[in-house]
Amino acid sequence: MLIQFTVNNYKSIKDTVTLDLQAVSTVKEHSGHIIEALDDEFLPIAIIYGPNGSGKSNLLKAMEIVKGMVLEQIGGGEAIPFYFSKESRNDPTKFEIIFASDNAEYRYRLHIKQAQITYECLDRIPTDNWRRTCIFERKDEEVNLRKILKIEDKKFAEVTKVRSSETFLGRLIRLFPENKIISDVMNFFVSGLDFMQDEQNAEVLLTDALSQEDVWDLFRNMIAELDLDIVDLKVVGSKISVTHRIGDDEYEIPLEAESSGIRKTIYLLPVIANSLLKGQAVMLDSGMLELHPSILKHILGYYLDRNSNRRNAQLILTSYDMITLDKDFLRRDEIWFAARSEHQRTVLYSLADFVVEEDRINDKKYAKRYLEGVYGADPYIRHIINWNEVFMKLERDDE
Repeated sequence: MLIQFTVNNYKSIKDTVTLDLQAVSTVKEHSGHIIEALDDEFLPIAIIYGPNGSGKSNLLKAMEIVKGMVLEQIGGGEAIPFYFSKESRNDPTKFEIIFASDNAEYRYRLHIKQAQITYECLDRIPTDNWRRTCIFERKDEEVNLRKILKIEDKKFAEVTKVRSSETFLGRLIRLFPENKIISDVMNFFVSGLDFMQDEQNAEVLLTDALSQEDVWDLFRNMIAELDLDIVDLKVVGSKISVTHRIGDDEYEIPLEAESSGIRKTIYLLPVIANSLLKGQAVMLDSGMLELHPSILKHILGYYLDRNSNRRNAQLILTSYDMITLDKDFLRRDEIWFAARSEHQRTVLYSLADFVVEEDRINDKKYAKRYLEGVYGADPYIRHIINWNEVFMKLERDDE
């Protein structure tokens, strides 16, 4: 389960920003959404709103980089420092991710400068005594590995020979996947955290998800629930086809022949099914949300309902869709905003940070107040085009 993610000096993010999935104690609405675990309360959903260029996608990409670096996956991306400062280019990009298993809470920190890892650290707090232990700390290529992993002394020297471009956590995962602590951490990065940002990536996730029988069965039920006249889906190699039932007849067509909205629904549902069945956190960018608002709301409802979300799955997404920005649907701490400061720096904050007594009035909707600019993070239209001048210039040019 994802608890918190922090990033500093990455692309549009100059100053430290933190996405926190711990429930805010002062937020009392929709208590049924709460995930109770580790003697604390957590959230199943975080939706990040904001204008184009505000840095919403950069936050998700930053998380993907951490996973990619740990697992040495191609496509993890480069830790690019803040765009709009010459000084920032010489500073490291810093990531911190806090997550939990059934047995412990973990904090992993990773600093990268010019493709070289300058700092790395893993802490563990077991649920049986709640005492924080440092598993390892690495500065440049020097590693301090604690005895808690119970690695034989004769192997220490070999284990700690780490390249400047590789994560030491990744090295431990490759060398000691059977170690209980390392296995716990590995399970989070391998199967506890996934990303869907475009159709190419989504097609891979769909194929992987549908290779599992339980996911396939739940996917069929989800499709039937949405009444899309779709009765079957076939994946043969790289080809995906969809079968529709029209009256008494069935018709099989290639997935690419479907509308964009249907394609993205089909890509999304197996990933959602896998997430719910495995207790996985899924990061979903707005580009994959070309869905009818009712379908989107229905899918989010799977995570908000404790009957369908029994394994503490989580969904973090960026969105422009105002139908979900509703106090009758979401808690204030499940609503986040990304905005640009006057220096083009991404800032991130929750609706729970606002004093919102007025929002308790029944006729006041979060979406209405957001569009009125009350919460910030809205696109500003700064200049009004003088259409008369535009067409007068065209007429002069035509002459």
